[in-house]
Amino acid sequence: MKPSVHAGLQFVQAMDGERLASWKYPSALYQAGDAADSFYFVESGAARLFQQRRGSLEYVLTLVHPGEVLGDEAIYGKRKRETSAALMDPSLVWRIRRSNLLKAKTEDPNVGLWLAERFALQRRSLLLRMSQHSQMGVEQRLLAALLELATVFPAPAGDSMQAHIGISQIQIAGLAGSTRETVSTQLNRLEKLELVRLGKNRVSIPDLSRLRELLSRNGDD
Repeated sequence: MKPSVHAGLQFVQAMDGERLASWKYPSALYQAGDAADSFYFVESGAARLFQQRRGSLEYVLTLVHPGEVLGDEAIYGKRKRETSAALMDPSLVWRIRRSNLLKAKTEDPNVGLWLAERFALQRRSLLLRMSQHSQMGVEQRLLAALLELATVFPAPAGDSMQAHIGISQIQIAGLAGSTRETVSTQLNRLEKLELVRLGKNRVSIPDLSRLRELLSRNGDD
């Protein structure tokens, strides 16, 4: 069951959260090594939680969807960030200071229970993703990444496409656990099959059901 955005907003507002918006790239929330003085709640859009590899290469640990939270270092008393996070455009998130959290927990114990549940669900999701990736080939991981990103970048009503994924191929590679070169090769193959259409920093998908069918078929091989 998806977490409730409405219920989460009630807790966030009780902690005097600050509402942030992202409309243009880049949209970093924090980087590894930054002070861990706050955590974040996603109202709409999505954020990506990642580790920076050599150069500009990212390994995306998970996408954080509406109703979910990130920045658990602030919750567990760690002084520095262990991972980096950035918003997927466009997104709305709330920043909650650790001091506000501590105050709210003393006034309402349900705040702490809600937050512990949210981070426990995120940890289970992360472990599941890692387990699935270890059993998938590159094409399967790419298809799974495209399908998840399609929920973040749906096409507007009446569009001939079902999704317009507006991020770079290197970011898609980070989510698929691969390199940009490998993902580029795979995307070109999918385009020849008319499963995607490629543009500058954009992957458009005409029929999501065909990607799901291909992912399912590959999983049965």
